[in-house]
Amino acid sequence: MIAKTKIAKTNRAKAKIAKVKNKIAKVKTKIAKVKTKIAKVKTKIAKVKTKIAKVKTKIAKVKTKTKTKMVKSKIAKFEFIKVLLNKYS
Repeated sequence: MIAKTKIAKTNRAKAKIAKVKNKIAKVKTKIAKVKTKIAKVKTKIAKVKTKIAKVKTKIAKVKTKTKTKMVKSKIAKFEFIKVLLNKYS
């Protein structure tokens, strides 16, 4: 009888240990899921930042193009005025 009760106690203790281990495993999987979600959000943020940077570079290119066009048109106007002055003076 004593041996049977000892075996029963050890079995109960083993069952409790197994339950705790299962709970620990569940918590670890939840932590892993949260970490993957965080990583996904970080990648989305990085993608948005790269898109913003691309748009900024496009805006800068357009600004430089318009500036060069303005400068060229001003130079052309001055050249035209020079030609007219030379013609009529």
